[in-house]
Amino acid sequence: MLIFKKQKKISTISFIILMSITFLTRGAPIMNPLDNQPIVSIAMSISGCAYDVRVNDVTIMADPEGSVLETAIPVNEWLQSGTNTFSMHLTPVGKPDLKILEENNATCIDKATVQIRSNTGAVNYPLTTLVYNSAPDVLPALLANTKGSAPAQKLTFDKGFIQNDKGQYVIGDVQIEKEVIGKNTGVDVSRSFSIPLPFPKWQWLSAETLTNNQETLQEVTAQYMKIYNALKNKNIESLSDLFTIRFKETAEAYYLPTASANIIPELEKYSRDPNVSQMEFDPQYGFLHLAGNGKLAKITDWTGQQSPIAFVFKKGGGISYDFTFAKINGKWVIVR
Repeated sequence: MLIFKKQKKISTISFIILMSITFLTRGAPIMNPLDNQPIVSIAMSISGCAYDVRVNDVTIMADPEGSVLETAIPVNEWLQSGTNTFSMHLTPVGKPDLKILEENNATCIDKATVQIRSNTGAVNYPLTTLVYNSAPDVLPALLANTKGSAPAQKLTFDKGFIQNDKGQYVIGDVQIEKEVIGKNTGVDVSRSFSIPLPFPKWQWLSAETLTNNQETLQEVTAQYMKIYNALKNKNIESLSDLFTIRFKETAEAYYLPTASANIIPELEKYSRDPNVSQMEFDPQYGFLHLAGNGKLAKITDWTGQQSPIAFVFKKGGGISYDFTFAKINGKWVIVR
């Protein structure tokens, strides 16, 4: 009996502690990540087609060869407080004479989810989802199957984003249209989402709208040559003013000190390392790419993937640096 009473006493104390913990846990509110340094990312699952996933017309992930993709990319530096758009630009792989995806028995299955977490939290809360499935036995041509996409709706936050007709977060309709990309015909699937964000208006959003012509190509190429030659001459520090907006806004987008976004010391290190060589850049082979609805520009190789600013390691491998320019008040600057 004494043993029983002792066990009963311990059990009672444990029960009280357990109930106290449960009560405290249940009573602790789940904070809306939009109110606590939000980190917005796009989670992607793509197979069966080439893709170019964009936020506000800025590519965040692309592969013209259509490799299977399962990843999530943070996109704070490309967003604005208010209405934003995310889109999937999809084309068949391999045969440029193919018509629309559904007409060629090409099963392209794609899903992109806007998700948000707090900078200090680990839980990503889905805001909205965009789904595309080109299986030809589902629906023909541009009436492609978007079943699985979240509906157009208003949302509020209560332990997650939930439908509420008076909610302040607005999700737009799924939009889908035929799109010619290079020699392929595919589809552009998109939708808007409107959320408040704590950032200032990024400077690139107010930049000049550029024209995709030879003059712009030459101007942007000249900016890349400045970087290329400064690295060749081991004097990249001389261009620090060119990077000011990139360092400040990239750090601000992720709640970090500006110094953490400064890549000049890293570039300087590689330019002086005897075991690292700078990749040659011939300006005549550069291709101009505009993004952000014409506000942004960069130079790449013909694939659109490789930056001309890159280093090759003698032991194998290498590293490239992607720079995005904008023309602000008549002056070219690196914004990302």
